[in-house]
Amino acid sequence: MAKLKDIAEIVGTSIATVSRVLNRDATISVSPKTRARIVAVAEELDYKPLKERRNIFAAGRGSYRSKVSEIYLELGERWKHVSEGSYYSRLKNGVERRCLELDVHVVTVKCLYPELFQPDGKTRGAIVVGQGSGIHRQARDFWQNLIVFADFLPEEPDFDSVGHDLYSATEQLMTGLTSKGYRRIGFIGGCSLGEHPEIYEARFEAYKDWLGTKDSFDSSLVSLAGNTTDNGLECTRELLAVEPRPDAIVACTDDMAVGAYKAVRDAGLKIAQDVAVVGFNDNPASELLDPALASVRLAPEEIGTSAVNQLLERLSGRDIAKKVVIQAPIIWRNSVK
Repeated sequence: MAKLKDIAEIVGTSIATVSRVLNRDATISVSPKTRARIVAVAEELDYKPLKERRNIFAAGRGSYRSKVSEIYLELGERWKHVSEGSYYSRLKNGVERRCLELDVHVVTVKCLYPELFQPDGKTRGAIVVGQGSGIHRQARDFWQNLIVFADFLPEEPDFDSVGHDLYSATEQLMTGLTSKGYRRIGFIGGCSLGEHPEIYEARFEAYKDWLGTKDSFDSSLVSLAGNTTDNGLECTRELLAVEPRPDAIVACTDDMAVGAYKAVRDAGLKIAQDVAVVGFNDNPASELLDPALASVRLAPEEIGTSAVNQLLERLSGRDIAKKVVIQAPIIWRNSVK
């Protein structure tokens, strides 16, 4: 039988692109011609990947398609950050691959909408990435708790969730940096809390609390403004202008850390020897930087896979909410001495 790889080779595109087109992913940037070609080739080859996948759940349960009509993946503001290879693209791929394996249809949306919550006899579920739009609460009665938060661990007891414990990971990172002799540790990233006070940035809160317990928190060593490479460059320049300057910088993302590298070098300083830099995510390229970037390793694909599994556990009868915490180990490299 035809596989995604066969379609990709005929069309001349990537397997990921084929998968996203066939799953009606509205966030993918692909020409109408390529989209039509992928669909046409799939039909020509009688592509039926779902029937080829073995259901890893117990034999005899049958296809989940007969039990759940659709799973909606709400990306919210993260919609604009779903580029090939990005953190949220990898999370989304984890959801899609698991749904393919289990014969469940997944639809990616920017925001859930009330029309989905009508009592029409269909069983639907939702995976809400991040804190969500809040509209998921309207779905609670109709969807019978078939809602899972992904990449966010809310305090609400009624909802399943899966994500990293970034607060604990940051505490461990601060402990590690201090044990290596660093004393003036700066922080860059997250959002501007003044512009978005409703957003809880666990990494910043952990950083502030950790230093607060030692009565050494210094707001001049903090710059909160986005999470891109350009943000990292500007934020680090701001911190390096402080006297005395930081001897280490914690960046919310590896992209920000790349910007920090440039700022440190532009200032005539050396990474690690003068200013240590640590990121979050551990992108594949992080190890290729010079020096290799120390980073907290995150697993977005695992979050996506686990979110689907949790939804289907609920569908199979589990009535107690479950919170799954994915390990986030620190990968120490040469950007720290």
